[in-house]
Order: sequence, then structure tokens, then C-alpha cells
Amino acid sequence: MPETPGAATMPAPSVGRVVHFMYGDQHYAAIITARHSRMMDASDNHQEGQTLYVLPPMGPPFSTVASYDPDAAPATWHWPEHVPPMTPPPAHKLKSIV
Repeated sequence: MPETPGAATMPAPSVGRVVHFMYGDQHYAAIITARHSRMMDASDNHQEGQTLYVLPPMGPPFSTVASYDPDAAPATWHWPEHVPPMTPPPAHKLKSIV
């Protein structure tokens, strides 16, 4: 299963970083466009979040403000899960294009 960085190794959110925005149960790529945006939560409390430019794969991009949630609740953002590097195929399986 992919891993997510722990709090000790997690980078600070900064403008231009790519994150995942949770649209329902879907992970959409998003770019942080502003830090420390203020927003209201469901209880009318002020929370800080990041302004995101969200890139749905089959729809138009949109902007939103979302707070960080490592558990990936809907309408929040989190760091992309770690994907291990690919192992290249053995040399004898590579085809020459010459």
C-alpha cells in the first residue's frame, strides 16, 4: 500500500506544490496557488486552508479553498501517496529501435 509522509518529514505547503484534492472519494491533482486562505467550516468557525487550482481529468479545472487532512476526507487536500520507483525491465527484454 502506498505510504504518505509522516508529520516529521511532511513538507510545508507552498505555492506551486502539487497535492491531491478529495472530490468525494476521488483523488484529483491540484496545485497550491495561495497559502493561509481563510474559510468558514460547517460550524461557522474560521479555519485556514490553501487555495487550490484543481485539475479534474475529464472536466474543467476549478479553484477552491481546502484544509489539509491526512485521512483524505471529502473536500480536503493531502500530499500525494508515495509510489515506489519502477524497476526497469532486464536488458535482454529491451527492444532495440535501431
